[in-house]
Amino acid sequence: MSYSYFSRLLGFVNVVEEKGRVTISGLDADAFIRDIQNNWNTSRFTKNAISSFTSSKITFYSFFCIEFDFILTELMKTRRTNLPRRILMSVQEKLRANTWLKRIDEPRRQRNIVNKARLADLTVDLFRYQEDFLDLYNEKVPMYGLRGYILGDRPGTGKTITGIALHHCLETDTKIIIAPKNSLYDPWEKTLEEVFKVKPKMYLSAAENPEYRKLVPGLEYYVFHYEAQDEAVAFVNRHHKELGRISVTADESHNLNESARDFSQRTNHFLDLCTYAEHVLWQSGTVFRKMGNEIIPCFRTIDPLFNRNVEERFRPIYGVNANRAKDILAHRIGLVTRVVEAKVDEPDYLELNAPIPGAARFKLSVIKERMREFITERLTYYKAHEEEYERDYFALVEVARKKGRIPEAQLNDYLRTTAMFNTGYDPIGHKGLPAQANKFEDAFIFPALDKAQKERFQEVRSVYKYMDLKVQGEALGRILGIERAQCASAIGAYKGNFYSLKDKSDKYTIKELIDAAPSKTVIFTSYVQAALDTEASLREQGFDPLVVYGETNKDLNAILKEYANNPAKNPLIATYQSLSTAVPLVMASRTLTLNQPFRDMIRKQAVARTARIGQPHATTFVDLYIDTGDEPNISERNRDILQWSKEAVEQIMGRTVVSLALESLHSGFVVTGEGEDISDVSVSYSGAYNQPEEDLPVDVTYSIENIRGRASSSVTDVLDW
Repeated sequence: MSYSYFSRLLGFVNVVEEKGRVTISGLDADAFIRDIQNNWNTSRFTKNAISSFTSSKITFYSFFCIEFDFILTELMKTRRTNLPRRILMSVQEKLRANTWLKRIDEPRRQRNIVNKARLADLTVDLFRYQEDFLDLYNEKVPMYGLRGYILGDRPGTGKTITGIALHHCLETDTKIIIAPKNSLYDPWEKTLEEVFKVKPKMYLSAAENPEYRKLVPGLEYYVFHYEAQDEAVAFVNRHHKELGRISVTADESHNLNESARDFSQRTNHFLDLCTYAEHVLWQSGTVFRKMGNEIIPCFRTIDPLFNRNVEERFRPIYGVNANRAKDILAHRIGLVTRVVEAKVDEPDYLELNAPIPGAARFKLSVIKERMREFITERLTYYKAHEEEYERDYFALVEVARKKGRIPEAQLNDYLRTTAMFNTGYDPIGHKGLPAQANKFEDAFIFPALDKAQKERFQEVRSVYKYMDLKVQGEALGRILGIERAQCASAIGAYKGNFYSLKDKSDKYTIKELIDAAPSKTVIFTSYVQAALDTEASLREQGFDPLVVYGETNKDLNAILKEYANNPAKNPLIATYQSLSTAVPLVMASRTLTLNQPFRDMIRKQAVARTARIGQPHATTFVDLYIDTGDEPNISERNRDILQWSKEAVEQIMGRTVVSLALESLHSGFVVTGEGEDISDVSVSYSGAYNQPEEDLPVDVTYSIENIRGRASSSVTDVLDW
């Protein structure tokens, strides 16, 4: 019999940490595991976090010490456990004494890593909560053995200056910032020029000033936009010895949150960039869409204990679906994240609607019937041509087989898989298989086809594999997507009165809203055409607006400078995709929205463009809707039609339809896959309706290139437009 078994009989609990693993012995392991599973109503944690166990011993990776310490605390709060409370207390005491957790109880022994005396080099005084973050970083990073932290303060609270101050006080030789392209001038270039008494030497990718375009070693700050990360990685790999101690900042870091196993190129570049970093700061005003595996890229960069073995165990614990073990993860994330909420004055919120001529077409009942008619027509069409699509599908696979070197066994597996999809796609039984099929097509079929064949294969494979889902997606795009865009256009072009939803006696035209603002106005929409229609209407009314969307993004810095410096230029009309994050707009104090983004994080970011530190005026955020009386309409309720489209397909097809799977989200934007994991999804763009990719009506934080099979966004997120 083992020593741990005799220890258990005698009531001796022991905890040992060796080579990155922790072993707890001398306890009833079965009882302990049952207690965890009963309390959290899931076996997912114990099956994955525990590497091995016997009747009297469990072993797990050192990374999970935090989780087991939290679990022990929670179990001791419960009324009844299988393991005696004295044993739970003994396990926790020895876990804290015999593993790296002992650093938490010995904070005074940790060295200071933040030299706050260097704050004297700044031209500004930090707010108390900004300075508190430096103190928190100084305490928590050594205490938990980290090499970074998450700064999740609310949008507009001055994270840029906080991050700059932190890295300056860390006294690293080289500071590297990865940021959205639209933020290179303001806030990054502008802040770095103004915040130091002695301006540091810096490089900014795509800078207008030639002084900042010399990418050479020896500078203090290097600011790269996301799409220039390959350049950053090559530079650091080549010169890391000359760069000394390196610290890295991920600005708007939610763009790097990914749950898929195959990270996007953007995120992989960032992980590579952090290889030589001593400190890594993730900063975002909207840190997470939903807690789960999207935290993995962050843990990879800030926690040395989070190795690949730990990652493989971490993934199945939290996955992408809600479960009771999320409080365990929430506890962990709370230890590495600082969030300040109420440091910026909230804007006044107004909700206004107007009885716009022709508004009846935007009633949900009208759109629902149009979608049903469309779905019926498209399903009838595809059914009538099903043999043709199937013939072309197999013919193009055969072309690829003859031209390429396709392993026969893999080809046969692929054909069996797609045949299963064709006869009846099952989101549960077939989970993960769409991703395998897509990878096979990308690796062996598409490379062997010419341009015309690729386009045809893109079409026929979707009909062959997921006919009903393709129709559902087409309906969402060609009916819902277009109606939403045209509804936003109708609102933006309307010159009559909008009435307060709270008091109908309060009425305003868009012109009056702009004229009455204390300073300038910003107008947000998801749709390029709505932005252009609004621009045309306002020009007719004597305004001189500026417009920001995909085609003008290349001139964003110049547009923003003109908006800030030319009193005649007002309002600024922008798509959420182009301007809802990163860019301060304190020259404006009023924001109008022509349509609501589905994702709350985008709305919060849009609010924070004007309601932020440095804003001299009271701010107002105005949501504009159409009025259709007692009947709901598309501007008021966005989500209902998504569910209706699924129900319509289900009824017509006579079977259950997967709720999170689409072949086409809208005309020209094709998504193939199922489930919530983007690893099961591939995306292509056909360019229909002449919509630039960056201006597709998709309210996500990522550009189309990031969504295209390489994004952290889940299918749920993509469906949310």
